[in-house]
Amino acid sequence: MIFFDAKAGRRYNICTMNTILFTLLALLTVFLISLLWLGLVPRQLKKTGRVAKSIALSILLGLGSNEYIQHYQKKHDKLVRWLGRRLTKKNFNGLTLTILCLIFFWALLQLAGVTEAFATNDTIVLIDERFDKLMLFFRQAGAVRFFLFTTALGSLPVVLVILSGFSYYIWLNRQRLFIAPLWLTYLGAGLANILGKLALHRARPPFPVYAENNYSFPSGHATTAVAVYGFLIYFIWRHAQNKYYKFFSLVGGCLIIFLIGFSRLYLGVHYLSDVWAGALLGLLWLIAGISWAEWRKSRAKKITTANRHLKRQKKSIVTICVISVLCIAALFRPVLLLPNQNKPAGQLKDLFGLATDFGLERFTQTLSAKDQEPLSLIIAAYPDKFVSDFQATGWQLADKISWPSSGKMIAAAIYNSSYPQAPMTPSFWQGNPQDYGFEKSTIKESARQRYHARFWQTNLVTPDGKTIYVGTASYDTGLKWGVTHRISPDIDNERERLFNNLNQAGLVVSFHKMPLVAPILGKNFSGDQFFTDGQAYLIELK
Repeated sequence: MIFFDAKAGRRYNICTMNTILFTLLALLTVFLISLLWLGLVPRQLKKTGRVAKSIALSILLGLGSNEYIQHYQKKHDKLVRWLGRRLTKKNFNGLTLTILCLIFFWALLQLAGVTEAFATNDTIVLIDERFDKLMLFFRQAGAVRFFLFTTALGSLPVVLVILSGFSYYIWLNRQRLFIAPLWLTYLGAGLANILGKLALHRARPPFPVYAENNYSFPSGHATTAVAVYGFLIYFIWRHAQNKYYKFFSLVGGCLIIFLIGFSRLYLGVHYLSDVWAGALLGLLWLIAGISWAEWRKSRAKKITTANRHLKRQKKSIVTICVISVLCIAALFRPVLLLPNQNKPAGQLKDLFGLATDFGLERFTQTLSAKDQEPLSLIIAAYPDKFVSDFQATGWQLADKISWPSSGKMIAAAIYNSSYPQAPMTPSFWQGNPQDYGFEKSTIKESARQRYHARFWQTNLVTPDGKTIYVGTASYDTGLKWGVTHRISPDIDNERERLFNNLNQAGLVVSFHKMPLVAPILGKNFSGDQFFTDGQAYLIELK
């Protein structure tokens, strides 16, 4: 008697997720290098940077004096001179164009990869669905208001105000060569985004905060954010004399781009791959716009300088644009959609026939759709009594993850104090995060250690109106990395503990223990090992 295993034998390619994580790490590296270059780091780090630079130059000089390398240079003189011209800083066709081309082709390959992954229904689609439901798990009214404001920063009215005001600012600043590249970046990115949506016809996620009337892939907001705000960052870095202006423009611009992209995920109007593809598409057109601007700048016969007499007028333009943008974003009030909490109910003829009658997945999964702990508890209970039955046995309903609950959990973990309703990290089953989290304190009454169980509500009901819940149980032995808990490998012991608690409380009407999966040794999402005999309890509560 087994459940249908939809994942058997399937291999997953999660290169897209790895690329996203690598890109975030690369951006952090660039940020730290920028701090070093701007001199906004402690003296000790400056000394470390100078030492590293000195070592690198010594290595290059040593390689240049090597006889084999010198022989290769003489043998391939044309190639060496061509590479030398690609690395020179004297003109646009040198190092500047080389770096721009490398970034462009990297972004192009990544965009082609994520588009292919979506078109072929690869693992990124499973990750998209889980990440979308994970955002639904975290959604709160206060955060929704904040991200509605944030997402408006990438809307058409706001972007047009920014483009118009910035174009006029550039005109007054006598840097008119940059106006055409700015509009090329925006219009090219927008047109490419529209064509991408029409070509792929991807539907929006099923649980948005508000309705959008076009297709989902790629994200137009993410495309526009990278293209427009990226060009603003580039222009400020190109012309600002104050290094602090450069630094804060980089930090502020990247933060706005990130928040706009994340807002699309949090509000449930885009999938993760939509935002990632949109950011890559925007980056392609940003590189195209910067390349054209640098090429025009290199060919300009006369370098114009800013008119100092217009300084007050330029400040007024910036002030008017900022106020206009904030007002438009604050007034963004779409019609909100009420979440549909009702699940379609199917009829279950026999609770113990669940394993053969329905193709329910046997394993919980990580965000990247990898199998982890198998189900160990299948419970039939009345929906209005499910939580109270657990609370009657000493199990507490875990708080939802929020800023207050997270802060309280951190404080309890640091001071090793009790928090019986501490929030739980989400786990997935059939693409959904858990509907309920229950926990029970140990003798130590510490937030670092606890018995906990996760349950998912299915769409199955018994003839007498009881809903079927599936779940797992484990024991947190302590903190890991200071972020998540480490579980005890013997998850069967926790299955027995929870069943005994329910049975001793007189809540169990009938039960049956059955082999659900083969005995297995595996790992959960954080790499903790577990072992189980593969048995599961089928329990009917009063």
